[in-house]
Amino acid sequence: MASSSKVIDVDSEWRTFSNEKADSDPSRVGAAENPLLNGSDLSTVIGRDMGDASFVKSRTAKYQNRKTTRSSEQALINAFKKISNMADRINLPKTIMDRANSLFKQVHEGKILQHRNNDAIVSSCVYVACRQEGVPRTFNEICAVLNVSKKEVGRCFKLILKALQTSVDLLTTGDFMVINIFRKNSEFSNILTSFVIAC
Repeated sequence: MASSSKVIDVDSEWRTFSNEKADSDPSRVGAAENPLLNGSDLSTVIGRDMGDASFVKSRTAKYQNRKTTRSSEQALINAFKKISNMADRINLPKTIMDRANSLFKQVHEGKILQHRNNDAIVSSCVYVACRQEGVPRTFNEICAVLNVSKKEVGRCFKLILKALQTSVDLLTTGDFMVINIFRKNSEFSNILTSFVIAC
């Protein structure tokens, strides 16, 4: 027998105030913490005021927000965004994206490729991650995503392998056949991707 004497409110525990937009997300938690950023993604942001002299206050807030994020951390954040966009564009699994992020962080913190094109470094990290995870992609495919020269990505690739003292398996013609099957048959691509992830 069910009793309706106590009603439990299952609505959200937050409320929307009059000056908030209806389409904003009022959840109390932010994005998931990224362990590769050492807590720099957990920063405080000063919001804008809607009252008088809000222009001056908003400029102060903008300055404070800029000052809290160091350029080194910002470079990592930007690179991680590029890696994420690359992974989305060429349908790479999260494991490859995570490995590419880790490789980029090692390269960045070791100051290995300081005066190289950042897009080439990002592309090289994605290429190395693909090869290490057994999901090879061609240089042309990787270079096309960020519109980087194949020569520059190749140089960065060699320098990363040497500096991090890592290696990747040699590509065989069978690997390129798999790549071509991926491109031509999306249904087979999904099956093969799930098989590779399961192994």
